[in-house]
Order: sequence, then structure tokens, then C-alpha cells
Amino acid sequence: MADLDTIFVTHLHADHVADLYNFVNLAAFGVNDADDGVTKPFRVYGPASAGNLPPAPAGTPVVNPQNPVPGIVEFMDSMQAANAYSHNLFIRDSGVPDPRTMVSVHQMAPPPAIGSSSLDTAPRMRPFQVYQDDLVTVSATLVPHGPVYPSYALRFDTPTHSVVFSGDTAYSENLIELAHGADVLVHEVIDLSFYAEIGLTGALLDHLRESHTDVSEIGGLAQRAQVSTLALTHLVPGKPGARTIDQWRSKAAVGFTGNVVVGTDLACLGLV
Repeated sequence: MADLDTIFVTHLHADHVADLYNFVNLAAFGVNDADDGVTKPFRVYGPASAGNLPPAPAGTPVVNPQNPVPGIVEFMDSMQAANAYSHNLFIRDSGVPDPRTMVSVHQMAPPPAIGSSSLDTAPRMRPFQVYQDDLVTVSATLVPHGPVYPSYALRFDTPTHSVVFSGDTAYSENLIELAHGADVLVHEVIDLSFYAEIGLTGALLDHLRESHTDVSEIGGLAQRAQVSTLALTHLVPGKPGARTIDQWRSKAAVGFTGNVVVGTDLACLGLV
């Protein structure tokens, strides 16, 4: 944890930010019994506000109508407020740092010239730079993930290697451009044939189809991007045993001449 420097958030769906504020909680607690912890200020980069909600039928409930589309800054501020009692007690009882001094939050907004919006979430665009330091340059592009806006894919370039994270996305030309020539493409994947097998229909199936990339398409996408290694993540279905590692790998390898890795919890993928 002491190595933590910067966190990047692709989009604000709950399954991608549920544990985000815990890094602040750790920073506000100190070191653990292994003498490790978030001991220095770190940065969070994430999406700006969508601006407005997509259209919905009359009478559709709106959660937090005062601010129904918070961006990453409002998200973190709200979490800080919700944890204020714990923070205040630890500051007084344990002498830990003020958490407000341990994190800085930065919003990533798409370039205005591309004309994106909550109604046109991922128009064709060129990647744009969102961060740079002495070690890494980070670029982003908008990707289609149902109604979510902004939803980003991110590319990390060092002097020797490049890694791209798709975030959650349907098949995307923007992503292919962002990933071109990368050493590793870490890409989400869904096997829609599973849902055909169980007879799923309706709005949920439409959401899955419009929001994720089918395993039958992923190999061709990686080949077009000319990446060396394709690493599968965010595997859907997540039901244990629904698809084996070998099934994921063989389906994703169709049309791709590079290496395919199926992500597992706590796996490490070396760059050589």
C-alpha cells in the first residue's frame, strides 16, 4: 500500500468504485501490523459529471435529485462526509492524519470539440492525454457502455512498455485506436451465448449486449489493434463453472495471433 501514487477510475458504476474510498480510510488509519499502509498523499483521476440523466418514462424515480449525476469529485466528497464520524474519532483517538490532506481528486472531462454528451456517449475521437509524470503518460478515449457517460478506456505508456485497460465497453473503434501496438490489452468480455442458453430476454439482455464486448468479437478486435497480449477481465457470466478458463481462452483466441491470458483474482502479468 505504501507504493500507492495514483488511482484511475474508468467510470462510476458501483461495481467499479465500491472500494475506492477505502484507500482514503486506509490513509486515515496509518500503518498495519506488517508496517505497510497508505502513508503519503495520493491522487484519484476519474470521470467528470455526465451533466444530466438519459431520458426515462414519466414517474421514473430519481435518487438524490439535488445532484443525480455526481462526478468523481462529488463522489469522493460525499464519501468523506459519510465517513466523517470515523475520521474525526481516529484523528482524536489515534493521532492519524486528516484524510483531507491525503488525497487529491481530479476530474477527466472529454475534449469539448468532440461533441460528446449523455445522449452521444462515445463519438469517434482521437485519444487525449489525461496525465503525465517522469514514469508514465496516461491517455484516454470514450467507449460505449450503455448509457454511462463518460466511460473511459485508458492507456499507460512508459519508456519501455504500454498497457491498455478497456474499462467496460461494447466493441469500440475508439478503443482499437487507443490500443494500437500496445504490449498488453486488458479487456472486459462477455459470453452472450450463455444468456441465450438460459433463455434470457428483455431489457437486461439488451443492456448486456449494448454494454459489453462478446467473446466472439474480442480476438478480432485485439488483432486489429495489433497488441501482443490480450488479457481478459470482468468475465461475464460470473457464475462459477459457467465457463472454464480453457473455454474463455479458446473462444477469445479466434482470429488473434497473440497471447491470450484469462484473468484470475490476484494474478500478476509481467512485462518483458
